[in-house]
Amino acid sequence: MSRSVSAEDRRMPHQYSLLREFAARNHDVATVAELTTIGFARTTIYRWVRDGRFQLLHPSVINLGISELSDAGRYRAATLACGKHTLLTGSALGHLLGAINDAPLVVDVLTAHHAGSFSGVRTHQAQRLPMSRRVLGIDVVSVEELMCSLVIDMTYPEIAHVMHRLAWKDQFVGKELKRYLDTQRGRRGIGVVHAALDLHSTGSAGARSRSEVRLHSMLLRMRVPHFLFNVPFDTPSRRLEPDIRFPSLMLVIEVDGRHGTPEQIEEDRRRDEALRDAGYRVIRIPWRDVWRRPIEVQLIIERAIAQAQFERSRA
Repeated sequence: MSRSVSAEDRRMPHQYSLLREFAARNHDVATVAELTTIGFARTTIYRWVRDGRFQLLHPSVINLGISELSDAGRYRAATLACGKHTLLTGSALGHLLGAINDAPLVVDVLTAHHAGSFSGVRTHQAQRLPMSRRVLGIDVVSVEELMCSLVIDMTYPEIAHVMHRLAWKDQFVGKELKRYLDTQRGRRGIGVVHAALDLHSTGSAGARSRSEVRLHSMLLRMRVPHFLFNVPFDTPSRRLEPDIRFPSLMLVIEVDGRHGTPEQIEEDRRRDEALRDAGYRVIRIPWRDVWRRPIEVQLIIERAIAQAQFERSRA
């Protein structure tokens, strides 16, 4: 939100210039203490808050109003609100790193002290903070600690997808996570991270949606033959990544997404054609059925598997 320069601004041009530079570097968010270092008196700061020039996000944490508050600005504000020795973690960090698509409504932070309660912030206290680093000017936990923190909101196939996306960016190494997990024995939720790492090590991209998570867990309960979950492979015409693939049965199961645009429908048709050319039978299941008709979906899958086993036995 841009503003015209007032008479007061013209009397302090240097500070106003520093304010714009600071805002650009720090996602338009500052503490009162930070503003005093660039020449703003506390009385001026709080007067600007009262006048609407600044917005108070949390006690002593201010939206400078130079531009619209971004998600990164919201994340920085959360860490600043909780004081020193506070690190961004959880889904907010996954989003900041580009490994999670949607910005979370609640920002998770890890602190070394009791930080109190703040709107839109979920605090976690640790006796000792893990190794930290800076990403886009925000203090954050390591990628290894991030994986452990995601168990609060995510299933292991979803965490495996975060691993996949960070590995694609050369920001995740499975061996380093395994070493870190060895130091976290007994920690709550570690088994979920181990399961995610095991899935990632198969070459799986993990789950991109809750519908895929539900189908994956359904298949595990059904005790079906060995299958690959979102693992890419080469067909004669192109490289594909089916949701579920039974290599021994030459069977593929796909979950149709929520957004059936003409472009997506045409892409699905081309994918199915490539899979059939490679010798696979393709079963498509609407995402709504995965949630609303799970028994019917199980029957469809059981019949498809039985038919594939029968055909393979006759081949």
